[in-house]
Amino acid sequence: MTTNTGGLIRAVQTGRRKLGLSDEEYRALLEGVSGKTSTKELHALQLKEVLRRMRKAGFHTATDLQLRKIRSLWFRMHDEGVVRSKSEQSIAAYIRRITRKDVRNCSVKDLQRVIETLKQWIDRVEDAAARERLIDFFASLPVASPLPQ
Repeated sequence: MTTNTGGLIRAVQTGRRKLGLSDEEYRALLEGVSGKTSTKELHALQLKEVLRRMRKAGFHTATDLQLRKIRSLWFRMHDEGVVRSKSEQSIAAYIRRITRKDVRNCSVKDLQRVIETLKQWIDRVEDAAARERLIDFFASLPVASPLPQ
């Protein structure tokens, strides 16, 4: 298989720990998705389905939190008149332009780069009052990744 599943396996293992799943619960989840009981035996689509189910149960990855932060910034920038479109397609196109990847394939590092470019964009906003409101809003958002902001 051409897809590298290492990152997905690590995310599944993190989800297992964060959700506090017992070994029996974890194996049952894997088996429910794939009929197999080890992540090493699952292909990328199956691992993504395991992660989807973990998210439904309350697990959120760093990329989920980063995407939430990017959306919040984008929507606020739209409200301030900095960006024209508030659509998810516009956000995805911006992410794709910065990372050269589809949103679903972005890593924590990729999304951190997007957040940094949004911060730089805010710094260039000509309307001083809007710029200050955006800077204050950004500062009020929770940290969305383990990387320094």
